[in-house]
Amino acid sequence: MEPIDFLEQQNRTAIKVCGITTPTQARDITALDVDALGVNFWPSSKRYLAPTIAQEWLPEICVETTVVAVFVNPSIEDLVDHYENELFDVAQLHGDESPEFCQQLAARDIPFIKALGVGDSAQLGDLDAYATRYLLLDAAQEGYGGGGHSFDWNLASDIIQSHPNHRILLAGGLTPITVKDAVITARPAAVDVASGVEASPGLKDLALVEDFVSLVRKAEGPPS
Repeated sequence: MEPIDFLEQQNRTAIKVCGITTPTQARDITALDVDALGVNFWPSSKRYLAPTIAQEWLPEICVETTVVAVFVNPSIEDLVDHYENELFDVAQLHGDESPEFCQQLAARDIPFIKALGVGDSAQLGDLDAYATRYLLLDAAQEGYGGGGHSFDWNLASDIIQSHPNHRILLAGGLTPITVKDAVITARPAAVDVASGVEASPGLKDLALVEDFVSLVRKAEGPPS
């Protein structure tokens, strides 16, 4: 499977578990029918994984599953360096990256997802300008990174339905309690979870991950 193909599955909602910090959890979570793992290369994150530590084990994980790396306002040079060192398969841009920056990244043939904050409106401007059909919707907030807060999934549904050429991930406040309703309402290509399945920042509760996966599988597929 090509790295970005986890978002191209039909009648299956891809599941990405973000904020992985150890190789043991990476393998344990992959075994639970999870489609992609996320690591965070933003130093201010509670789930920050230092590239020097990641280099010891992450390239091997990239062979086993799709690894998505979160960046916040990176330089093109740093991002390319991490990619060439096999620290991720797909970049996730979670800062103020401009359409021009995204176009430069696309020209380097590096797969990426652009994260966008959704407030009280489904109007997000020209989504085609970001030079990728892969977008992530999260709750709008001050600062960067996911805050673990949900937003109106009906707005997510409006965005997804009005942009059929994009493959859209849904994030923000997803837990085993909320994810089934989120998938049924919005019908995203994928769901992205971090804090909603954690015992503590960077340490996942495998039982919660298993419950989360089970509930997504019950909700996925075309509306009845």
